[in-house]
Amino acid sequence: MARVVSEDVCAVRVLTLDNKAKRNAFSGSMADDLLRLFREADATAAVRCVVVTGAGDKAFSSGHDLTEVLGASEAAVGPDANRAFVHPAHMAKPVIAAVNGAAYAGGFILALSCDLRVVSRNAAFCVPGARIGLLPIGGQLSRLLHVMPHARALEMALTAQPMTAEEAHGLGFVNRLVPEGEALPAALALAADIAGNSPAVARAIKKGVDVSLREGIAAGEAWEWETGPALAGHADAEEGVRAFLEKRRPRFEDS
Repeated sequence: MARVVSEDVCAVRVLTLDNKAKRNAFSGSMADDLLRLFREADATAAVRCVVVTGAGDKAFSSGHDLTEVLGASEAAVGPDANRAFVHPAHMAKPVIAAVNGAAYAGGFILALSCDLRVVSRNAAFCVPGARIGLLPIGGQLSRLLHVMPHARALEMALTAQPMTAEEAHGLGFVNRLVPEGEALPAALALAADIAGNSPAVARAIKKGVDVSLREGIAAGEAWEWETGPALAGHADAEEGVRAFLEKRRPRFEDS
C-alpha cells in the first residue's frame, strides 16, 4: 500500500514515504497526503522541526509513479502535481531531508526544497527530465543554483546522469554524509539540536535566509534590522539570556 506515515519523535515530526515496491514513488494520493501532513506539521505548535525520509534503505523517492504519468505528462510538470515536493521551502519550520537512497525527479525536487540534507553514502541524486523528454521543474533550474555551482547544476540537468552522495557532499549540497542506514538517526539528532533552540528564532532564521536568496543581500540585511529588535522583545529572548546566566538549558515554550 502506497502511503505517507507520520510519527512524532519528541518535538520532531517524521514523515516517511512508504512505497518500497516502487522505490517510494508517489502513487495514488501520496503527494496530496504529503502536502496535507506538511501543512499539519507547520500548524502544530509542539512540532519544532520536520524530517522527511523514504521507507527502507534503497530509495528516498523516485518521484512520480511514471505508470500514472504516462499520457498525462503535461499535468505531471504543472504546479499542482508538484506542490507537495516544493512545499518545504515555503514552510515556516525547518525541514530536513533524510536521504536514504536514490532521490530522482520529484524525489530530488523534494530533497532540494528541504532546508537541510542528511544523506547516506548509498544515496544518489538525479535530474532525469532531459532523458524522459520533460523539462526539469520545481527548482531544478532555479533553486538548485543557490546550493551548488551553476556549471555543475547545468551539467546535471543536461546529461541526466546521477550524482553520488560523496560528490553532492563535496559541493556543499549535502550537510552531513553518513554510513548506509544512518540517514534517519543522524537527521533526528540534527533535528533535536534545532528543536532545543528558540522556535521563534528558528522560523525567523529560515525566513531571513529566504529573503536574502530571493531578493538579494541588501533586502536580507534590511530584514535583519527590522526583525531583530522585534524578536528581542519575545519571551524566548528573556528565557535564553536567563538560562545562559544561570548556566542551564533554556526551556522555550511552544509557539
